[in-house]
Amino acid sequence: MMRESRMISTHEEVNRMGDIMANDGHPAGMSTCYVVGIAGDCGQNCPAFKDGDCKNEDDVKRDHPEVDEEGEEIQMNNTLQNFAREELKTGLAKCTEAEQHMFKRMYAHGNTDMAIDYIVETVPEDKLDHAMEQVRRTLNKQPNPSANG
Repeated sequence: MMRESRMISTHEEVNRMGDIMANDGHPAGMSTCYVVGIAGDCGQNCPAFKDGDCKNEDDVKRDHPEVDEEGEEIQMNNTLQNFAREELKTGLAKCTEAEQHMFKRMYAHGNTDMAIDYIVETVPEDKLDHAMEQVRRTLNKQPNPSANG
């Protein structure tokens, strides 16, 4: 039987459930994945998944696809895919060579000599959102040159 809503969908709920589980004999300091998994709420509504910190992202996407109100799996349309790829290229152009190399290592399947734009064009649809989030977080970590002036 499918539940209509997830019980654990925020970090506050994870902490609350973790406290309850710790009082019931589970180890203290449980990870988000441990708490959410034990509760049976692993999926795209998990706070770790939503934050891009899921260590089992591919499995979650495969086993728990995002669905619309009618239960149909949501696919990214071509216009959004093209926009996402252009945003990735723009963001990657602002990254350092080392940061671009890390992106290549993650998405070039071992061929880091390929051009970054080609690699972006080959990122699978189901990985685009995560790739964009990774680039955004990378850019957010860079020092702000206008703050130094």
